[in-house]
Amino acid sequence: MKKLSGWIMVCFLLATMFCVLGQVIADFLSYYVFSIAPIHYLTGLTILGMIMYIATGILMFMLFKKKDFVSDNKEIYFMIVGITSLSASSWAFFVIVMRWDN
Repeated sequence: MKKLSGWIMVCFLLATMFCVLGQVIADFLSYYVFSIAPIHYLTGLTILGMIMYIATGILMFMLFKKKDFVSDNKEIYFMIVGITSLSASSWAFFVIVMRWDN
């Protein structure tokens, strides 16, 4: 159970970092790793972040489905993850649209 909780935290934090700081990470990767357009890195990071948010939701569902782990606040946890994922994904999508426009 602790392993599943750890994966939930890692997926959630990485997804938030990829979606919110995607532009900075894309510029860094473009400058220091492979010299391709940062928009391609940004698109990949955003898609990866959204997939990781979905994985976080699935892992949370699996954690709460177990009979030995019952929490009174599971609706609050799902609400926090839902609001954060929608906000960060919307921001990342907005940044992608503005970068593709250039």
